[in-house]
Amino acid sequence: MRSKHVAAVGLLGLAAGAVLMAMCLSAIGASPARTQAHDATLAAVVLLLSCIALGLAGEASARTIRETRRRSATLEQVGEEIVWECDSHGRFTYASAQCLAGLGYPADEVRSLSLFDVLHPNEHAIAHHLLAAGEGWRRRPFHCVAKDGSSVWLRSTAVPTFGAEGRISGLAGASHVMDASPAVEKESSATGAAVLEVIRTGAVRPAFQPIVAFGDLRMVGVEALSRFAVPGSQRSAQDWFTDAAAVGLAVDLELHALRVALEAARELPPDLYVSVNLSPDTLACAELASVLDSFPIAWSRLVIELTEHSSVDDYDLLARALAPLRKEGLRLAVDDAGAGYASFRHILALSADVIKLDRTLISGVDADSARQALAAAVVAFAHDMGAIVVAEGIETPDELRILRDLGVDSAQGYLLGRPTTSAEDWAAWHTPGRAVLTEKAVAAPTG
Repeated sequence: MRSKHVAAVGLLGLAAGAVLMAMCLSAIGASPARTQAHDATLAAVVLLLSCIALGLAGEASARTIRETRRRSATLEQVGEEIVWECDSHGRFTYASAQCLAGLGYPADEVRSLSLFDVLHPNEHAIAHHLLAAGEGWRRRPFHCVAKDGSSVWLRSTAVPTFGAEGRISGLAGASHVMDASPAVEKESSATGAAVLEVIRTGAVRPAFQPIVAFGDLRMVGVEALSRFAVPGSQRSAQDWFTDAAAVGLAVDLELHALRVALEAARELPPDLYVSVNLSPDTLACAELASVLDSFPIAWSRLVIELTEHSSVDDYDLLARALAPLRKEGLRLAVDDAGAGYASFRHILALSADVIKLDRTLISGVDADSARQALAAAVVAFAHDMGAIVVAEGIETPDELRILRDLGVDSAQGYLLGRPTTSAEDWAAWHTPGRAVLTEKAVAAPTG
């Protein structure tokens, strides 16, 4: 685009010169009056053309400044040192000299290249998936191929760019060369392929665990968990999500698990709420709202759990992303409260609607006055701020009894029901007035 502006300015300059020459020639032998008229006309034309040329040059300069500022903002956002941009098909529209030099390409080849020219073929499926999602990625390793055919590993971060109508127009990102050993590189590539295969083949299975209100010991909700049906895999469910995060696919896997859970939630009683676990990156992604909208479940039935182990870099940004969802009735829960300091930062910064007490605080609470005091303090704090408290990991009637006495609102744990993938179990929850545990079992101490 900049070259077009430069060419336009050059043509206008030539036009001005031609006008000047023509008028000078016509002025030879002309009368003094006509010469004065031509001089005035010439001055006006030259002035007009100069203004147009300067205006176009100014527009080109302003555009260059805007692009430079945008790339500078991208650099700050992604926090790396080699900047590039591509359109929605992966074709490069800009790449810094440093970026091209790292792969052995001269600067004039940038517009003839795409992501797929520099990525190793093993990465193409992942790149197609990430481009289609339009969400970018964060600190993901990519196996690339330099112009001379040698392997280069880059760790890359990318964010979506938007056109004039607010639609995603491509990606802007930055990368740096990795020093990982071949074994680590190979493992990373294999992990990414495995995660995408899990998503592609539908290997994620939904499991629901009952959440019971202390008031009448009846189910009020479920927590949606994921189980992975991958033959021969030794990864736990948590391993899958951790590994997906390590290769930049956490949002993809979490959104897929969310879709699976919401689809299965159609089989649940309509009065039960559904609590799902999502990371801050997924909560902040633009696709979340459309995923929630695509299922016929009221947002007021949904609770999003943010775990103590989730790192939040920008609470203001996360709060802004959550605001329109919460306005529609979605509630926010902070998980693992009592397991560390981060959970209380989440609670205070995000004004949680639900606080879930961690199993480490619940285990043996009936015989530990310190745990009881901490649980009572959290309950009092939560109720003061208008939140409810759910105790997780309850395994004995004594734990259940003391927590009810402390004012905890709801309970979850193996005593009340294990996570189940069985549709028959879900169907049994439709039984009217079904109590999960009898009042007698709660009231009688087992000591």
